[in-house]
This record gives sequence, structure tokens and C-alpha cells, in this order.
Amino acid sequence: MKKVLLLCVVWLGLFAQNPKVYSVLGDGVYDSVDKVKALKSVDGYVAFIPKIDRYLTEVAKAKELGYLVESGQKISQKTQYLKTLRKLSEENKYFTRSANSTFKSALESQNSDLFVSIVNSGMVDTQKNSAKIINYYNKHTNEINPDGVIQNLMDEAYAKKHKKKYVKKTKSLTNKAKVKRIREADKAKEVALEKKLSDEVAQKKEKIRQEQEKELFK
Repeated sequence: MKKVLLLCVVWLGLFAQNPKVYSVLGDGVYDSVDKVKALKSVDGYVAFIPKIDRYLTEVAKAKELGYLVESGQKISQKTQYLKTLRKLSEENKYFTRSANSTFKSALESQNSDLFVSIVNSGMVDTQKNSAKIINYYNKHTNEINPDGVIQNLMDEAYAKKHKKKYVKKTKSLTNKAKVKRIREADKAKEVALEKKLSDEVAQKKEKIRQEQEKELFK
């Protein structure tokens, strides 16, 4: 029994790593699995969930085959493994292009929910697009909770600007700031609502006054 458990532990430990055979292709596919999976939570990707699930299943099977080829148990399928990796690599590029297209669409349509979900998925190169991400956030602070990728990008930009060493914040360190931002956002929404209601009342009063003047001068 102990021997079986030991073998399971060893196998799981190996599975956490990538097969070394054709690693140039394989690493790109295997290392982005969680990012592709995260697309299932992005608005507009509901119709893609079956395609994503099939892709993830194929990646898992390919990884298992990669280990068997590497160990020599299925060396005869080395060529087939390469073909599989090439196919999965192309599909991975498709998901990356799709994510970048969605990111661009979110910016153009100013869809903050879509913007946050696609940025946090990890499928968009956040370093390459850091300026666009920070700029969009600064214009929509009342609509966005920056916890996660966006907050880290802003902290990193601030550190570079002030020549300080950047230290990635942990969740516990950002809780207080998060509560403060939420309260400020709620207050801003409350003020905006009060102003809107006040303006509507003023407009109604002005309309009544104009109608009264028309009656007087008939």
C-alpha cells in the first residue's frame, strides 16, 4: 500500500512539471493552461466553453503522452506527439489572438466589466499593454476594483517613477486599501445620484415655470 502511495506521489510530482521532449512547443502550451481556462469566466466566452474544455482535455492527454514518450514507454509515438503539440500550439495562439481582440473591444466600447475580466485572465500581455491598462483604469476608477493585475501594474509603475524597489502586494496588505476604495466609490456614486436627482427636480421646476409663463401671456 505504501509503495502504491509513493508511486502516486512521484507521478503527481512529475505531472506538475512539463515533459522535456519538444519543450520549446510544449512549455508554451502547458504553461498557459490556467490562462485559457480563465477565459471561461470572461464575458462573451460562454459560447466558447465547450471548445475550451475540449482543448484543456487534449492538453492533459498530450502531457501524459509526453511523459510516456520521454520515459521510453511510447517512444514510437514521438512523431505523433510532435504533431499533437503543433496542433495545440496553433489553438493556443488562437485563444491568445481572441483575448487580445476582446481586450481591444473592451477599451473601445468602454466595457469595464469585460476589461477587468480579460485583463485578469492573464491571456493579455499586461506588461506590453500596461500603459493602456493604467490609463483606462484612471478614467474609470469608480467602475473598477483594481485588486490583482491592475493594482500590481500601478504599484510597479509608481515604484519605477519614484525609483523605489517594486514589491508585489499580498492580499492581506491590500485589504485596507480595498475597503477604502470601495467606500470612496460608493460615496462617489451616492453624490452622483444626488446630483442627478437634483438636476431632474430643477429641470421639472423650470419646465413648470415656462409653462406658467406661456399661460400668463396667452
